Amino acid sequence: PAMVKESGFIVSDTPRYDIKVSDKGMLELKIAELRPGTEYHAVAFIGNGVNTIVSDQVSFQTKEQFPDMVFREYVLTNYDMDKDGFLSESETSVVTELSVPAECMYKVNSAEGITLFRNLQYLSMTGSWEGKSGLQSLDLSGISRLTDIYLMWGKLQSITLPTGLKFVRNLALDYNFLKEIDFKDLEQADMIQFNYNEVESVDLSRFTRIDQLSCIGNRLKELVQQTGQQPRR
Repeated sequence: PAMVKESGFIVSDTPRYDIKVSDKGMLELKIAELRPGTEYHAVAFIGNGVNTIVSDQVSFQTKEQFPDMVFREYVLTNYDMDKDGFLSESETSVVTELSVPAECMYKVNSAEGITLFRNLQYLSMTGSWEGKSGLQSLDLSGISRLTDIYLMWGKLQSITLPTGLKFVRNLALDYNFLKEIDFKDLEQADMIQFNYNEVESVDLSRFTRIDQLSCIGNRLKELVQQTGQQPRR
C-alpha cells in the first residue's frame, strides 16, 4: 500500500457541502479555544501524495458561556471590551464588581457562567419587591475573593458558597426560599443576614467572629455557635 504522507483535520465555522467519503478510517482530534455559542463543521483527511481521502462533514455546536439570554446580554454589554460576542480570560479576570440591576434580575433564570469571573469581590444580583429575581439556585464555586454578596428578593432555594472563602463583609440573602445555608469555610463576617427565608437550623460553629447576624422571619429551631460567640440579632 502507498505510504501516508499527510493527514489531519479541517475545522471551520463555514459549512462545506462538497465533501465525499471514498474510504474508511479513524483519526482523533482535540480542539481548544473554540468560540462559545458557535456551530462548527469538521472533516478529516488522509493522503499519500497522489490521492486524498476526505471524511463526511461532522457538525457540532459549542455551549454558550452564559446560557441565560438576559444574563448573557448584560455581561456582554458591560464586559465584552472588544465586542467579539464572548468574554476572553483577559476580560473576565479584570472584573471585580458585578452588579446586575433589579430590572434585569427578574428576567434572569440562571447565572451559569458567573464562575468565569474568578476575581469578583462584589456581587449584587438582587430583585425587588416589585419583581423578584428569577434565580432558584446559584453556584459561586471558585470565586474565593468575594467580600460582599447581595442576593435579596429572589427565588433562591440553594446557594453554593466558594470553598476557601474565610471572610465576608456582607452576605445578604433576605427574602428567598432557602431551607439551609452551608457557610463552608467562612470564619469571620461583618454582617450576615438571611431574613424571611425557610431556614430551620444554622451552624455557625466555625465562625470566630460575626459582628451582626439577622435571621428574622425564618423557621429557626436551632442555632449552633461556638462557646462565647454572641452575634447581635
